[in-house]
Amino acid sequence: MKNYLLLLFIAILTINSYSQIKFEKGYFVYDSDLKVECFIKNIDWSNNPTEFEYKLPDDSEEKIASINAVKEFGIYNVSKYIKSKVKIDRSSGNINDLTYDKSPVLKEENLFLKVLIEGKANLYSYEEGNFIRYFFNTETSNIEQLIFKKYKNHENDTKENNQFKQQLWRILKCEEITLDDIESLKYNRSSLIKLFTQYNTCANSNFINYTSGKKKDLFNLTLRSRLNNSKLSINESGVEEYVGVTIISDKHNEIRITLTEKLRRACTILRVQPTENQTDCEKLFIQTLAIT
Repeated sequence: MKNYLLLLFIAILTINSYSQIKFEKGYFVYDSDLKVECFIKNIDWSNNPTEFEYKLPDDSEEKIASINAVKEFGIYNVSKYIKSKVKIDRSSGNINDLTYDKSPVLKEENLFLKVLIEGKANLYSYEEGNFIRYFFNTETSNIEQLIFKKYKNHENDTKENNQFKQQLWRILKCEEITLDDIESLKYNRSSLIKLFTQYNTCANSNFINYTSGKKKDLFNLTLRSRLNNSKLSINESGVEEYVGVTIISDKHNEIRITLTEKLRRACTILRVQPTENQTDCEKLFIQTLAIT
C-alpha cells in the first residue's frame, strides 16, 4: 500500500504541474444571431456544459453566458459547441440496470452538443460522466442521435441494439465506404471520427476535425525498481461519483483512482482524450503494476 500511495502522489504532482486554466480567444452567438468576439475560459469540458465563462476584449470582468440565451460558442482552433433541441435516449448501459426493451427511450432536450467533425456530414457528442451519446446530421437532414443500446434477452444475456450502423449506412453513401466498414463500426469516438473523416474526404468536403489537434495518446510514467522495470500506465474511464481519492486494489494488481473535483479540473488541462466508450479523465487506472 505504501508503494501505491507513493505512485498516487507522483501522479498528483504531475497533474497539478499543468493545472493552470486560461482564457482563450473565442466567440459566442446569441439566439438573436448576434456574434460576440471574446475570450472564453477553456476548461476543456469533460461534461457538455450548460454555461461558460468569458471576458470581453476590453474588459477584465468575468461574465457567464448560458444555454438559455446562446446558440453556439467556440474557442478558435480548439473546440465548438452548438445548441440543438434533440431527442436523446438516456437508458443506462450499466449491466445491473439493463431492461428487456431493446428500443431507445427518446425524450426531447435542449443541449449543447460538442462538434467533433464539421462538413457535409457532421458528428457531435454529448457526455455526462460515463454517459455518452453521439449525434449526426448532413446538409439535408436534422440532427439525430446515433442509436446504441444495451439490453437483456429473456435468458438474461446482454445484447446490443446497433441501429446506428443502419442509420449511417443509409445516409453516408460513398463508394469508399463498404458494408464491411459499417459492420465493423463501434459506438465510440475514434471509430465514428474515422468514418466521418472517410466520408467527408470521399465527398470532397472542406471539413473540420475539431479533435485532430488534441493529444490522443495517454500519458505514461515509467518507474524503475531495484530489481526490475515497472511500468505505470495511466488510463481513463468514466465514473458516476466523485467523492475523493480512493484506491482499490484487486488480484490483478490494478489500482483504480477516483479523482476529486480539483484533480479532475487539472486533468482536463492535460486534454487526455477518451478511448472506446470511456469518458474523459474522470478516473485513472494504473495497470500492470509490478513493484518489488
